[in-house]
Amino acid sequence: MKSIVLGHDAKRIRLHHEMVDEAGQVQATAEHMLMHVDTEAGRASPMAAPLTERLAALSPGQSGLEVPEHAGRPIRDIGWPEPEVS
Repeated sequence: MKSIVLGHDAKRIRLHHEMVDEAGQVQATAEHMLMHVDTEAGRASPMAAPLTERLAALSPGQSGLEVPEHAGRPIRDIGWPEPEVS
């Protein structure tokens, strides 16, 4: 498993994950946008200082990594399968 932070701001963290097999071939990918939510207020809010400090400490090593070509592309809507008629 290979994970990188693609970016972050006060309220969001963008992550990319790759599952790689023994031969080094990518078998699966996932991209996530995480939103920090204040559960008491019921809305998005800035992250607390300890978390933003940890993200800032990661930034120098992560920002120099190659961003996967497919990162940030929208996904295709596949809809729902048609019900089987008996």
